[in-house]
Amino acid sequence: MVQLDKTYDVIVAGAGISGALLGARLARRGYNVLLIEKNEGPDDIEDRFDLVESELLELAGVQLPGSLVHIPPLCNAALSSPKSAVMYDLDDCAYRIISRKSFVSYLRGLALQAGAEFVFGCGGMGVVVEKGFVTGLSTTKGTYKSRIIVDATGADRALVKTIPIGMGLPRRILPQDFVFLYSQAWLSDCAKRDERGSKGEVRYFLSGGGSFTRSIVDENGSRIVEVEIGLRGLEPYERYKKAPDLVPAVAGYLSQRNESFLISSSGFVPTRRPLNSMVCNGFMVIGDSACHAMPVFSRGIGSALIGACHAADAASFALEIKDTGIDALWSYNYQFMKEMGARIAALDSIRKFIQGLSDASVEKAFRRGLIDRSFASAILSGKFEGRTFFKLARSILRGVQNTGFLLLFDATLRRAERIYRHYTEYPREYDPKVFREWSRIADSMFETF
Repeated sequence: MVQLDKTYDVIVAGAGISGALLGARLARRGYNVLLIEKNEGPDDIEDRFDLVESELLELAGVQLPGSLVHIPPLCNAALSSPKSAVMYDLDDCAYRIISRKSFVSYLRGLALQAGAEFVFGCGGMGVVVEKGFVTGLSTTKGTYKSRIIVDATGADRALVKTIPIGMGLPRRILPQDFVFLYSQAWLSDCAKRDERGSKGEVRYFLSGGGSFTRSIVDENGSRIVEVEIGLRGLEPYERYKKAPDLVPAVAGYLSQRNESFLISSSGFVPTRRPLNSMVCNGFMVIGDSACHAMPVFSRGIGSALIGACHAADAASFALEIKDTGIDALWSYNYQFMKEMGARIAALDSIRKFIQGLSDASVEKAFRRGLIDRSFASAILSGKFEGRTFFKLARSILRGVQNTGFLLLFDATLRRAERIYRHYTEYPREYDPKVFREWSRIADSMFETF
């Protein structure tokens, strides 16, 4: 039974995907875990279909039950220019398609079975800090005590915004670092598809301003699962209100007959490099709160699962040695940056470049081969394979007229390479002086945009 006078080992604010997985892993190890959730009930979740990289599901050790897999794995992805004049089919991207609502319910069930406690209809209001350590959580239902508090509140970042400035966690994210997502899911017996379409694929249409549209087609090619549009935070608010009208028009897939509307959802997601540090004394940040979504196309489940696993390992170690200070929790920072952070940061630099382009410039980049198959694969998967990719990408520029646009493109690739390398050199252990210097360099790399 949940008790206000009880001191928990870990309290997780936000029982979404990352929060529920972290809670389940720690409860399974015997720790007293409390998950609080602002929604009123376990089924009060906005649903949508999501893509999850099969590789990241495997790395996170998450086994999907058959009821969660709505479509067989997609083994083909495609990236199209705004006018679909150029399209690259990529056969090295394997995804699972899942219902977010079902997936969250499944992970919450795992946490409950492992012994975690839940409080629904409870919003986090701020952290309690004593002698430089976060020791409690103030909520709409009272104040709870814990050895470690975890912010998994998503784009709201409800707790990290209340951390005192001197504790080293950034409290503010710029508007242009968010993307507004609107998605509709349909079933159609007669989908209109162009002659180049293939079976069992996810297709992205990259547009000016960094906006995009996503379509998913099942393996027999006759059914649309989801169409999604993403508008960058710098876009005028009026465009957000038009998003429902833009989806069918931009995708061009839905037929006018035999359609069955399933679900729609919308919201803001931070898509930028991860926070320089995601821990402080007695406190951790995971998922969208820590900016774990992949830039450019805003997929966040796979990286959130990896982050939750590393955070759980770090929290378990800290509790075992009875030290919840930043030093003991630091391995979460290091492991995530090594496995996912470098990818996300490099993609963020490319995202900032694409965000400043018009539709015409994006189309030109496709037509001139600047956005080629290897580049398309990199921005879809986040895998750059170190210098090999950057060297290959820059070699394309040598045969193209050296205009100002191409110089900017080349500078973007060079910056992305430096950022990727810098994040792979993230400090293994917490040393205030070393970390301050690493952060200074990282921040300066992004200030030059």
